[in-house]
Amino acid sequence: MILHWIVPNPTPYNNYLYNGLAESRHLKLSVHYLSAGLSSHPWRDPMNLRFKHKFRQPGVHVDWELVRLAVCSNDKFVIAGWRDATCILTIAALGLTGRPFA
Repeated sequence: MILHWIVPNPTPYNNYLYNGLAESRHLKLSVHYLSAGLSSHPWRDPMNLRFKHKFRQPGVHVDWELVRLAVCSNDKFVIAGWRDATCILTIAALGLTGRPFA
């Protein structure tokens, strides 16, 4: 199973969960960060990202590849938040196609 996990930005405490999930033989995890970080949260932790991940390019407001995957694939999605255009469009695509998401 392929799982796309969409989150606003990296945080060291979530990396323990993602690293653990990435070790599963039954799951292919891909974490999608909407931004590289927040100036209000300057983490000193080295982040240790041992899982597949990508950062949305600065200045890009919609990750159309994620929206396309929501429409055209059988992949699963976990979406953290709905204040971002990528999240809203991905939720809409999954909802309109009758697919579950969390």
